[in-house]
Amino acid sequence: MDVQKRVYETITECFGIPENEINESERLCDIADDSLETVMFFLAIEQTFGVTFDEDEVVEAYHNYALDEIIARIEEKI
Repeated sequence: MDVQKRVYETITECFGIPENEINESERLCDIADDSLETVMFFLAIEQTFGVTFDEDEVVEAYHNYALDEIIARIEEKI
């Protein structure tokens, strides 16, 4: 499974950003308009990959992780 591709597809679905405009060094807080979008993104990620993120992980990821770090966390969980 290509985790990065699926994450980028999910970003496109959740935030409306074309895949070719996604930069893996961007933080989630730079692309999400609000906390609801962030929650919807993580729910989609959980459903897609069969993993779970607790509330603290979501908050930390939102504020501190670049997309490549989020992808690495997903890869650790699957």
